[in-house]
Amino acid sequence: MKKNTFVRIIPDLSFLLLSSLITVSLFRDAGISVKYFLDVAEIFFILSFSILFSFFVFKVYSRQTFTFKSKLNFPIRGYFLGLAIICLISFVSQNNFIDLNYIFFKNLILVAEPDIFFNLTVISWLFSFVLMILVRSWIYLYAKTNESEIKSINIERNKKNVLIIGGAGYIGSALVKRLLDLNYKVNVLDILFFGNDPISPFLSHPNFNLIRADFRKIDDLVISMQNCHSVIHLGGLVGDPACAIDENLTTEVNLTSTKILGTIAKAAGVQRFIFASSCSVYGDQDGMLDESSVTKPLSLYAKTKIASEKVLQDLASNDFSPVILRFGTVFGLSGRTRFDLVVNLLTAKAFVEKNMTVFGANQNRPFIHVDDAANAIVSSIIQDQDKVHNEIFNIGSDNLNFNLLEVAKLIKLQVPDSEITVEERNEDARNYKVSFEKARNILNFKNNWTLEEGIAQVVETFRQDINIDYQSNRYSNVLHMSEEGRDLLGSLEYSGWEKDLLDAQV
Repeated sequence: MKKNTFVRIIPDLSFLLLSSLITVSLFRDAGISVKYFLDVAEIFFILSFSILFSFFVFKVYSRQTFTFKSKLNFPIRGYFLGLAIICLISFVSQNNFIDLNYIFFKNLILVAEPDIFFNLTVISWLFSFVLMILVRSWIYLYAKTNESEIKSINIERNKKNVLIIGGAGYIGSALVKRLLDLNYKVNVLDILFFGNDPISPFLSHPNFNLIRADFRKIDDLVISMQNCHSVIHLGGLVGDPACAIDENLTTEVNLTSTKILGTIAKAAGVQRFIFASSCSVYGDQDGMLDESSVTKPLSLYAKTKIASEKVLQDLASNDFSPVILRFGTVFGLSGRTRFDLVVNLLTAKAFVEKNMTVFGANQNRPFIHVDDAANAIVSSIIQDQDKVHNEIFNIGSDNLNFNLLEVAKLIKLQVPDSEITVEERNEDARNYKVSFEKARNILNFKNNWTLEEGIAQVVETFRQDINIDYQSNRYSNVLHMSEEGRDLLGSLEYSGWEKDLLDAQV
């Protein structure tokens, strides 16, 4: 923002300098001499102080203007306030309210010839005022005439500018690293629910910018989306247990705010809006499911995901492309590792407690490593718009469809002194196998991590640090939400369209 303000000041300083030169050349018989340049400098200084001060009072350089009237309204106000300041300076000088001999050199116009100073400065003000009106009018008309061309240039220029909502989270911290490695300019908007440790390695990176804010606050969103090509929405309350703690808050954070996010992004000129959904929307179904399969969400979390998908897809236009990514169950380590997800949790229990309790042993899940999840997002950013516009993609791998008992057995192969206890009772009734052919064919996405490699990664971490408290709330969305999250986020009532939309997701 500071850099943009400086760039916008330069033309106005040019008008003021040119006006000062014209005025002194026309009305002072000084020739090209030291006196000539001193007169120009004096008038230029007074003009610059009065006009630029007034511009900052009216926030001319920080306002977004979209109409011809708004383009000129506040600069004109600034100029007339500047004229009032010039009159005040002249009045003080002419009436000797302050002994300016002790402040300025005696041969300055303001001291030696206050009446002439006033006349010259007002004439210079008038010249610069006319220049300002003409140039701003020309810029507006040129921009309107060449709107489509300018828009294309801006889109291309901003193509590597991304905003990650929730960039300090499990997937977000892995994605930030990947994008920075690819020379993207990465803005992260995050309330830092779990602190800034997950992104601390990036804080000094020249292409990284952290905006600590709640994505429910509209003013923060508007500022963060300026000159942004892609928005990746990873924010929200994640997981069935965490979302069940406060249903009103879950709906506000996961659904209401998603609609607001999408609406603001579209208005801000964001080209691509990538939304992290979940394969949980499929519920309990047999057979191999793809993106055209019926959704049967069983939990509030899944209902908010499918409802958010519909809200975003309704916003799609030629200039705004929502992309829905339905992730499988994520595993592996990142800057903000979770041990409340089944693979990581069972591996931790096997290594520390030497026992894994498996609920719903025959229930199927698709899995994906957190680094592969980040790569899938990158693929959806770089792919051509016509291939991903308003599309839904399952994100995972066909060879990572496992039932929970199979997962436990793979873990036992790497932690052979652990035991498996099977409990048929399971409150989580999700059961589905998913096809990932569409992402493979269109996004050219292919997973790099196998389940065995992800398990080995977690095991190696415990071998290096046996004192890891995997049961700490810092590693669990539901525990953190129960103990601290509600106080941080607050809780609001909801009604109306959200409730109707959620009730329809059955």
